[in-house]
Amino acid sequence: MALDLRPLTLTDILDRAARMYRGSFLSWLGVTAVLLVPQSIFVLAYMPSNSEMAGEPFSPSNVQRLVVVLLVAVLVVSIAQGAMAVMVAGHYLGRPVTLAEAYRRTISRLPSLLGGLSLTVLLVAVGLLLLIVPGVIFLFAFALVPAAILMEGVGARQAVARSWRLTRGDRGRVAAIGFVAAILQWVISFSVSVVAGLVWNGDTGKQIADQIATLLVLPFTQACIVLLYFDNRVKKEGFDLQMLMASESAPAAPVAPAGS
Repeated sequence: MALDLRPLTLTDILDRAARMYRGSFLSWLGVTAVLLVPQSIFVLAYMPSNSEMAGEPFSPSNVQRLVVVLLVAVLVVSIAQGAMAVMVAGHYLGRPVTLAEAYRRTISRLPSLLGGLSLTVLLVAVGLLLLIVPGVIFLFAFALVPAAILMEGVGARQAVARSWRLTRGDRGRVAAIGFVAAILQWVISFSVSVVAGLVWNGDTGKQIADQIATLLVLPFTQACIVLLYFDNRVKKEGFDLQMLMASESAPAAPVAPAGS
């Protein structure tokens, strides 16, 4: 694939992400399915049912199961998103990586990814307590934290600072991408739930629909975020010129910003 690092508009990002997803649909779906399918089965089997939650929602058993489900979800989604980001970056930069390599690189950076997620959640929570608006701003401002960790090899705190700088003046596009992803998630979930509801009861059918929607939408969302990350580096740091001058040949190797 020819390297094309020209500046992109929001429409360009959405269009390119969609074209990349269509061209690599099965391989990208496989990246997320490797972890999300087993996790979905685990959630369906282990999650307290609506009747159990209605009876004693805060019973020790229900609380324990909810905490386990949440921790597993955070771990699985963090790894799946990271592996997907590595695959997208390799595709975009003309340095394809295998599924195994994508997961190897992501797992090697897992402590930083979880640290970045923890910092983001903490800052967003504090922002929400400060009249809500700062929390919303932080949510968009730190959307590029995982990309910075995986593409540049920086730690959690550095990634938070990098995301803040890269999204400055561009958080509207982050919000727009989040909005598009949320609409896609809802449309797919609703469509699947109609069919699933014919086979399973409402509770199980809705959970299955949500999991399928996540499986299908996550690659597109990650493609948009990674493209936005590189686009901001092109516009603010001359990343396109860095790439032209680079002599590295490792697939999707971390590329630090100029002057780091």
